[in-house]
Amino acid sequence: GQFLNSAANVAIMGKIAIPIAHSMTIPVGEMAMIVTYAASACYTAPYGYQTNTLVLKAGGYAWGDFIKFGGALQLLHMC
Repeated sequence: GQFLNSAANVAIMGKIAIPIAHSMTIPVGEMAMIVTYAASACYTAPYGYQTNTLVLKAGGYAWGDFIKFGGALQLLHMC
């Protein structure tokens, strides 16, 4: 499961991503978007978010369902 929520992950990984972006000559804004999208990828796994875990067994969902619908949600988020 998730130890920290998405906002905390972005805050921690953002501090790590900035020096990496500078060392790799990647614009900081692009690296910030990568960190943000990665933090919101918790919808693509049944154990990535609390409510996903709650509905996994009760709804009869499989890993593929989370990848299918969570992946679509992730793509929509990127648009």
